[in-house]
Amino acid sequence: MKPVSNNIWRDICHERYRWAENSYINLLRQVDAERLIQPHADISRQISVIVYGPTQVGKTSLILTLLGVRDDCFKELNQLLRGGQALGHASTARTYRYRISRDDAWYFSHKDQGTTAWSDSGAADIFASLRAEVQAGRRYFDSIDVFIPQRFFHPQQRQNGLLIRDLPGIQAADDNEREYVTQLASQFIRSADVILLTGKADYLGFLKPEELGNDLLADWFWQPHRYKIVLTRTFSNSSIREMLRRVSPDKSWLQAYLFEQINTLELQLPAEMRQHIYPLECGHSWQTLIEGGDDYADYCQRLREQILTDLRHHMLQAVHPLSRLRTGYALPELIIRHRDKLQQQYTALHSTLDKEQEYYLRKKEQLSSVQTEYSRHLAKSQTRLDRLQRLRERLNKRQARNAHQSIAVPPMGTRTVSALLKMIAEAREEMALHPALKHLPAHFAAQQINHHAFTAIEQKLHGYHADNYLFASNYKHDYQETINAIKQHLKLITTLAANFQRSELERHIKEHRRRQQRLQHHTTRRDKLLTAVTNKLTRINTQQQELTHSHMRDEDHYQQLIGESRRFQELIRVAKNERATLIEQHIRRTDIGQAERLAWLLAARALKKDYEYVRALGE
Repeated sequence: MKPVSNNIWRDICHERYRWAENSYINLLRQVDAERLIQPHADISRQISVIVYGPTQVGKTSLILTLLGVRDDCFKELNQLLRGGQALGHASTARTYRYRISRDDAWYFSHKDQGTTAWSDSGAADIFASLRAEVQAGRRYFDSIDVFIPQRFFHPQQRQNGLLIRDLPGIQAADDNEREYVTQLASQFIRSADVILLTGKADYLGFLKPEELGNDLLADWFWQPHRYKIVLTRTFSNSSIREMLRRVSPDKSWLQAYLFEQINTLELQLPAEMRQHIYPLECGHSWQTLIEGGDDYADYCQRLREQILTDLRHHMLQAVHPLSRLRTGYALPELIIRHRDKLQQQYTALHSTLDKEQEYYLRKKEQLSSVQTEYSRHLAKSQTRLDRLQRLRERLNKRQARNAHQSIAVPPMGTRTVSALLKMIAEAREEMALHPALKHLPAHFAAQQINHHAFTAIEQKLHGYHADNYLFASNYKHDYQETINAIKQHLKLITTLAANFQRSELERHIKEHRRRQQRLQHHTTRRDKLLTAVTNKLTRINTQQQELTHSHMRDEDHYQQLIGESRRFQELIRVAKNERATLIEQHIRRTDIGQAERLAWLLAARALKKDYEYVRALGE
């Protein structure tokens, strides 16, 4: 058997993963064309990294450190990237992807497709302009690739192939930026090779899924090949600094310690995640620490270099062709899982709103029924009040008439005392039956009506010894006194009756007014409750409409994502089939020896094994 040349073996082995690299490059051409701008080396060897975490934890400083910025250029470059903002303000005005330029000029993907060179001052103006646009409320969901001049970097890092995207802080400063970053995260997380979940060492709660703020990150700890934990401000943290001074642990010990601290949050990270925790110090706090020049600073420099080397090594592992295909092949299932979770949340929330709506509809019906009853009572009470007020008016008019009413004066009869006494007696009997008295209670009439008006004249008449008057003038005088007494008594009766009736009417009127006030108070209160319930129902209806609209929009979005992710699967399958066809053609060649054919058969077996491996990981 003719031996296989070393060149053939080398070529076949070199080409083993070419199909996977080609499928990935084809995907980039469709979804991330900016990656093809100024490639220093093989595009498939570029490392796409996302730095994601809360604001003001040092993400920009971390990016510059990973890219390999020289310590003496750090402050200058950091200020340029902040667009003129002072230290301590979030530097990310929109999403950028930082890369190392091909020369000592700045380039921006949104400026002439990255072909125009810019000076430092021009770049600072661009960053400031971009920040001003976002702060004015304008939102852009395309990313800008920023090519940083090579002069800022260590020579050995200038061809590292890192492309690091910085997303705005997940606890952004305002509602606009919060909405913005949530959408940005969903857009870019799917295609990244490595995602660095970044936060300060003194607050590990940012790793909780609910604080990360995106469903695509819900199961991050089950993907250690993509997700790494970077903890900033570690060496300057007072408690950790004391521990490091006391124990001087190595990298693995510190990672294990932080792993235990994270798991106190009930995250239950898998043990594999322990080696993917990277405690670091970057930027201003790092410069301050190393300026101390003591033993602790020397120890931190050695430890930090080990950790950075380890992190860069793991990022390089993430760009293995099969690792990328693993993520791509699993993406549809991951998106479907998130869509189903979203559907469950939508169903639960919609059900809650439906129940709330039913409750308030019943409440509204009850309030409307009670309000109708109150309105009926209020109208009835008003009718009674109107009637009483009319009675009072008639009483006042009648009393006014009675004030001028005269009685029938009995004619002068026989000029005798007995005739006058009889006149008084008849007047008593007649006025005892006066119509006004029927409006007075018997006990009231007995108590209030007296006959003092007749007392004087009766005593005078009873004091006479003779019945006949000698003088006509005396009789006329007594007769007039008798008539006056009758009139006075009649006035007493009519006045008492009128006053009593008026008093009773006023009492009833006051009672009805109080009743009306109570009814009006209850009616007003029910009106307010009814208005509140109606407003609540309106808000619920608006929430339902917004929820449905949002759900439909999310459904369309997820369907699009699923379609796009399955397109990646199709690209993988096509690239694999093209490679399989090529291998089959070589196997069928008649001009090669058995050993070379065996080599191609082994290549076919390796291809099948690699493809099944990718599919199995995706499932």
